[in-house]
Amino acid sequence: MLHAFPAPLQIHHGDSDYFTDLFAFFIPDTRSAWMASLPSRARDFSMDVLRMKMATNAEETGTFLGWVTPLLAVFALWRGVPDGRRWLGLGLGFAVLSMGTVLNIRLEDRLSPVVLLFAITLVVALVPAWRARVWRRDVLLFLALAVWLSWSEPLTAFGQPLKVQIPMPYVVFKHVVPLFSRGGMPVRFVLLTYLSLSVLVAFAAAHVGAWASRRDARLGVALALAVALVPNVEYRGLLMPMPAVPQLPPVFEEIRDAPMPVAVLTDNVQGQWEQIFHGKPVSFARLSRLPVRESGLVDSRLFRAAEGMRNAFGTVSEEEREAMRRFLQEHHFKWYVTHFFHPVRHQFIEDELGGELVHRDGYVTVYRFP
Repeated sequence: MLHAFPAPLQIHHGDSDYFTDLFAFFIPDTRSAWMASLPSRARDFSMDVLRMKMATNAEETGTFLGWVTPLLAVFALWRGVPDGRRWLGLGLGFAVLSMGTVLNIRLEDRLSPVVLLFAITLVVALVPAWRARVWRRDVLLFLALAVWLSWSEPLTAFGQPLKVQIPMPYVVFKHVVPLFSRGGMPVRFVLLTYLSLSVLVAFAAAHVGAWASRRDARLGVALALAVALVPNVEYRGLLMPMPAVPQLPPVFEEIRDAPMPVAVLTDNVQGQWEQIFHGKPVSFARLSRLPVRESGLVDSRLFRAAEGMRNAFGTVSEEEREAMRRFLQEHHFKWYVTHFFHPVRHQFIEDELGGELVHRDGYVTVYRFP
């Protein structure tokens, strides 16, 4: 809570980035085992979702709900599930939230108003409290006719097909729920949809098993297991590409054995993995939100040089040089580990920070500070 006010800086993604597409619920993603057997248009769609909506983060694209799995959930609801409407509402509600601030269909967020008319028609048709209303049939006929006419001949404005953005509940949700706008990533709400599906499919397996066991107990068990196997088949994925674990050079043993207090200045997320071995505090963390109180530190010349070489090199005054070296000493930074060697930065580390090159290979370059 200390860093929640003022709002942290959004350094990697905002509170509305990474959202799913309506079609993505029913088309396998790029890490699905079914990807290779899809028609070319479906494959192209999945690749476009990865490139355009997920900024090439394949791990965020997994919103495929399956083809048979949702039908099994419908079957379970039809046969009866304790608190079934609650599970249905949970699954549908979080699926809607995972779609972000505006509705996207086939990677388009500017849609024909016929989509709104169709949604209104579904609401009127499905709301149980309206089924006994005398006006329901006439309204449904009117809405169905409006949908058909709008679909057959596009609605226009100023002589052009009318396209609108359809806001989704998430745009209000992220402002109403306390602190949620500090986070983001609406696509991850789909995890709760999977939770709902898992419960409903479990009841579908129970119903099928109970029906079949009336004839033969072994048949009931077999069919229940077969139903439970369906999501595992539909959600079968490919192995995520993983780099080989590097062999750390002996200098990391020296860092590990150094008596505290000792900290390590480093330049990317690999430094967090190396921390598992040497156990010393590191300067780098992969964060999507930067506390305002830390922004001055991250933007300082010392960190700009160490982490990203962001306009950090140039004439350094004697006062600034002493301030950077004093910072290293006061915060016990005795080592600098970089995973990208650059001659200009090498000279900066040695001349301005007083670093001594102690190791360099194809994986890492390590300096020691006095």
